[in-house]
Amino acid sequence: MRAQTWSLGPWEAIAEGRRGTEKRGRGGSGEVLPRGKHGQPHPACPARGASSGSSCNLPVSLSSCVDPHPADLHASSTTHRKTSRRWNPGRGVHYVTFSCYRRLPLLGVSAIRDVFVDALARARKRHGFKLLAWVVMPEHVHLMLVPTADKGGGSPLSSILIAIKKPVASAALNRWKKLRWSGLASITDSKGRARFWQSGGGFDRNVRDLSELGREVVYIHQNPVERGLAARSTGWAWSSARWYAGWEDQPAQPDSMVIDGVEFPGSLRRKYLGDSD
Repeated sequence: MRAQTWSLGPWEAIAEGRRGTEKRGRGGSGEVLPRGKHGQPHPACPARGASSGSSCNLPVSLSSCVDPHPADLHASSTTHRKTSRRWNPGRGVHYVTFSCYRRLPLLGVSAIRDVFVDALARARKRHGFKLLAWVVMPEHVHLMLVPTADKGGGSPLSSILIAIKKPVASAALNRWKKLRWSGLASITDSKGRARFWQSGGGFDRNVRDLSELGREVVYIHQNPVERGLAARSTGWAWSSARWYAGWEDQPAQPDSMVIDGVEFPGSLRRKYLGDSD
């Protein structure tokens, strides 16, 4: 097994409200670097390998997806939610959000976001879920996905999330421990365990209909724009926006699906970017 190569290459930061531009990796912009007590930034993580998605016509119905625990996924709450309210009715479209420990920007380094994208692609290949949209933000992640456990060969949502999150946490924490990063104390819990993700599964709710699905996909792609990380949805490399814009060979590119008899996102997928033009 080949040893991973780690890089401590240069980056420019967005920290304490300041904007920056980062020009390496996959051409995205913006670094948000959590700092240690001596102002030391996070060390970068290993580079990501590209992976692509697939198309399918798996029929999905949203009509029976009723969310018994509605949550405002758009709010940037500082409350540390330690439990997940999850209801899995089978082939429902799930809108999942989970955060870094204490909502710290642990995904603020581009190389760590690259590791996440690679883990997402690998988890989809292993667990057979369908991916409709996604974005990796500095301190949280949004995923729109469909587990396919009922179709045979797939996995439940809980297994999918473990497969996505665990490799990222292991890679980052092992690296930081090896380098004796001074900020480890800020991500160590009361039992002395270093943590990358906030406890629990985060928020999960089922999308009720195609109209809601379209709105939430636009929100996912506009999240970096609203935060000032990019001028347009495609300016942020760590989301599905570039695939929706027609760019080829994108990492973890979404699936096309038939939902309630309608192909999503269909031929006019650019409308789900939400850009003003």
